[in-house]
Amino acid sequence: MDCPPGIAPFGGPASGLWPSGSSFGQVSLSSCLGANLFSECFQGCNNPGNCGWQTIFGNVVFTGQSVLLDPNGTAAVIFKPFSGVPPSNVTLQARFQEMTGSIEPTMQYAVGAIGSTGRGIVAVQLRGDGLVTVEIGEMTDYTGTWTPQGNGAFHTVVVTVAPNGTPSLFIDQTFIPLVVGGAPAPAPFGPGIIFSVVNFGGTAQGPATLFSIFLARGIYPPTTVFCCPNGQPPPQV
Repeated sequence: MDCPPGIAPFGGPASGLWPSGSSFGQVSLSSCLGANLFSECFQGCNNPGNCGWQTIFGNVVFTGQSVLLDPNGTAAVIFKPFSGVPPSNVTLQARFQEMTGSIEPTMQYAVGAIGSTGRGIVAVQLRGDGLVTVEIGEMTDYTGTWTPQGNGAFHTVVVTVAPNGTPSLFIDQTFIPLVVGGAPAPAPFGPGIIFSVVNFGGTAQGPATLFSIFLARGIYPPTTVFCCPNGQPPPQV
């Protein structure tokens, strides 16, 4: 995903319009759906170890319930080595809060799975100037627009990639139209899961908070509640 020079970036099963695709070991519980590729809610993730997550750059605190990423005037990046993410027929969901200060065009949030080239297999970048970039398959980029709110606004971001390779983006259950275009710079590492917060050159705004990341084989609606590794739905925030 795109980054400042020299800094690393970054319900239940549905039917009808939202076929679940391959179950592939999926487990459906009464209140959440087991994500069959990757599940992280950061519960119990604190020093030492941080559940295998690596701090690549910046001021990062694992609280045992979430991750605080404070970019100050630069960036904060976490990364967990991971492979085996399919380039299509997959759903990414992430829940986070924006930085606690006001909106600046220099802000940027990026989340997703990157491949060995450092490009997104299924990943999304949200910028403070309203630009959205979605990367799929380590080859194709799409762009759209969103409305950042600042002041610690909470968001659920969902990217689905259909079996034919077509992505769809939802932010807080609102569909975001995408068009082909854009070319974010690759990360200097991979494959793995990444979350990055950038405020390069901007006024320090305080930390952003990451609550969960899920990857599931299949296409799921933006209202889907995935299970944490403990089998429970994510805590309410």
